[in-house]
Amino acid sequence: MLVPNNDITFSFTGKERDSETGYGYFGARYMDHELMAMWLSVDPLADKYPSISPYAYCAWNPVKLVDPDGMEICDDWYRNRVTGSVVWMNSNERTLVIEGEEYENIGEDYSYRAGNNIYLYHQNQCVSVTEYVLSPNDFRTQMNPDGTKRGGDNGNCFNQSGTMVAQSGTQSLNGTGNNITDIKEGIDYINNQIDQGFSVRVQVDRENKENKMFFDGKGDHWVAISSRTISFIDGFPVSYGFYDPATYFPEYGISNSSQVTPKGLMGRSSYNEGKNNYLVIAVRKNVNNIK
Repeated sequence: MLVPNNDITFSFTGKERDSETGYGYFGARYMDHELMAMWLSVDPLADKYPSISPYAYCAWNPVKLVDPDGMEICDDWYRNRVTGSVVWMNSNERTLVIEGEEYENIGEDYSYRAGNNIYLYHQNQCVSVTEYVLSPNDFRTQMNPDGTKRGGDNGNCFNQSGTMVAQSGTQSLNGTGNNITDIKEGIDYINNQIDQGFSVRVQVDRENKENKMFFDGKGDHWVAISSRTISFIDGFPVSYGFYDPATYFPEYGISNSSQVTPKGLMGRSSYNEGKNNYLVIAVRKNVNNIK
């Protein structure tokens, strides 16, 4: 059995050991230096670092990192002001000079695009990936600039959502017989289509409490699924982006997201000051075969 050597007053962390227990005291927590540089209590800020054990000292990397008080990780991402290259450093200074070049602090979070995917890092942990099946240029609106609907099929949300789905390389079927109304089956179908790079047309029930419009289980509107975000913490999809033809402005039409909830996919439109809540009630099948 390993026995702490209490004759050693200070450890490699620079903190004095408690004379009775041999543990290092950091102000917020005690640490057992003999046990993998491991804290003896849960990190009070554990919720900020869900991908790291709440008992880990320096995110299990004590050679590279330091933790002076047992609290928050002081590591940030830095971007080179000239080249745009990004590095993760053990610092929270506003700027750093690395090999003669200046880098500016861009915070704890950093995202980068690789093909159609965007990866999100918190500290040095990749926490999620968002997979896109539609691009901003694929957006179609049913509205005029003055807020009135366009004429003919161009003013129809079902038609415009189907046009957006077609931009991903498939065709959304007509006919209510091609609706999937079971929540789990519908989400599984969306996942299968995104795996193949395809968008999906979905029907939503709308709620706007300010206008006394409440969920009634009936389809009020159609939108097109644009992306899926998968959490690397639990390995499951956590949200789906969608393009909403109910606004003329692309910046609002493409900036929408729905979350997986016990009731199904629930989201909120970014237009109309975000006052419209959406609940997916049907997923429309595409012509392509499921792989």
